[in-house]
Amino acid sequence: SIHININAITHAEAQSHMSLRGRHIIDRIKRSVSHRLKLPSPPYGKPGYWDGVYEKLGPNDTYEWGDFTISQDLLSHQYDSALYQGDVTKYGFRSSPSLVESELAEDNHPLVTTTFGEAIGIPPNLDDNNDNTTTTQPKKIMLLGCGNSRMGEELLLNGYHNPSHYKIYQVDVSNQVITTMKQRHEYFISTSSTTPYLTSDESIMEFINDDATSLQSFESNSIDSIIDKGLVDALFCADEYEMIHDVLSSVHRVLKTNDNGETDAGVFNVFSYSRPEFLMGRTFDASSSLDGTTSGGVMVNKKNKEMWQELQIRALDHILMYRFVKASSSSLKSDKEEINLKGKKWKHLPQRGKKRRVSVSKRK
Repeated sequence: SIHININAITHAEAQSHMSLRGRHIIDRIKRSVSHRLKLPSPPYGKPGYWDGVYEKLGPNDTYEWGDFTISQDLLSHQYDSALYQGDVTKYGFRSSPSLVESELAEDNHPLVTTTFGEAIGIPPNLDDNNDNTTTTQPKKIMLLGCGNSRMGEELLLNGYHNPSHYKIYQVDVSNQVITTMKQRHEYFISTSSTTPYLTSDESIMEFINDDATSLQSFESNSIDSIIDKGLVDALFCADEYEMIHDVLSSVHRVLKTNDNGETDAGVFNVFSYSRPEFLMGRTFDASSSLDGTTSGGVMVNKKNKEMWQELQIRALDHILMYRFVKASSSSLKSDKEEINLKGKKWKHLPQRGKKRRVSVSKRK
């Protein structure tokens, strides 16, 4: 059996916890003063910063960006499928949630109860004696910007531990943390391991020092599911919007495409404390694109529809989950419907020479 202490955390981790309410306040302040000044933040986009952080931490220390775990918050989770639907369509995405169980909340919004396996697009194998896999190749899961999080160990504990079914890649730009993570997980990556799930030529987990903006270590269409617990969120805090664009492009490249119908479309899960009115507005609008269309007074980037088949935004207890599904070439050919403009035109307002985006809806 596997014995992992997922409760071992450092004081630094305990102090790093953000909240949805706290981030909302910060995002509103940043937006209100952005034309006058930039609020200070750590240089999260610099690899050297993270090397400095992890130099002070040992193999058994953790620095968790998000205050949630797979076991306690994601194995079975519930979300309001209508809560952020307006934001999904506002930025040019489609949403077609896979309902496992649904019921109506007090406001008559549909509540969806689903699983972690559904969220990442790869179900766990909870019965090691029942090898019912339908593929000869293990499903490949990437933890992007893994840091020294315990999420990899949690995957092992919750049914993703058989190398015949799964391959877990932990990727980070900090060579320092990759070195310490290899030390912590030697039991699972050693070729001489005697664990009940590993043979002499099998490894369930691999650690790779790579830049998320390029992912040069990975071939195109090679990964089934990518989980980002805090990379995009950290870059957003540091106003590194161009880096976020590059991360999305590299993630899209390496995720599998189901053009031939033989594989499922790749899934990318981003966890963030920022609401879509802030995160999406900065990273998915058409401000840097010349082929935008107008919807409700908001420029919509056509490239969003070209890259991603659908988007779901799930409000969990402690954080938001942005679930992207990679679009296939065939779905692009069949999905030629343009957004209904409803007679609304792009408004040019005299505000520092730029086009002003008018929100479709506002949340308090």
